[in-house]
Amino acid sequence: MKTGTSYEIYNKIDTGQFKLTDFFEDENEAKEFFGILEKFLKEMKKAKKDFSPCIFPWYAVSLHKAEIADKMAIIALFLKGEYVEKVFEYSKIFSYYVKEDIFKLVSQKLENENYEKYVIAGLKDVGITDKAF
Repeated sequence: MKTGTSYEIYNKIDTGQFKLTDFFEDENEAKEFFGILEKFLKEMKKAKKDFSPCIFPWYAVSLHKAEIADKMAIIALFLKGEYVEKVFEYSKIFSYYVKEDIFKLVSQKLENENYEKYVIAGLKDVGITDKAF
């Protein structure tokens, strides 16, 4: 399934082209995955965790904080509300593209004071380019 950027994914979620059940069994499973990723992210001491060997002696896998935070942002787009606000605290970890995409989404609908604070902080962030505007 071709997904696109987080902004494109959000638009597809918003228009009903992507449903939570396309990726998860139900809302509870999405919340569970979000919680697992959040717990793992909080427990990571470094920006990258290597698993070597993994399955086979010649195979290795690396997990990066940015990749985990990016996935949490996508799940938050499905769950909305408090989950979107939860990912705000990980915005420094987001990859460049997701940081811009989340900024675009939040700045379109300033739902509460936390959204406003996020947008104001984003205006000072050099990682967010004028493309976001």
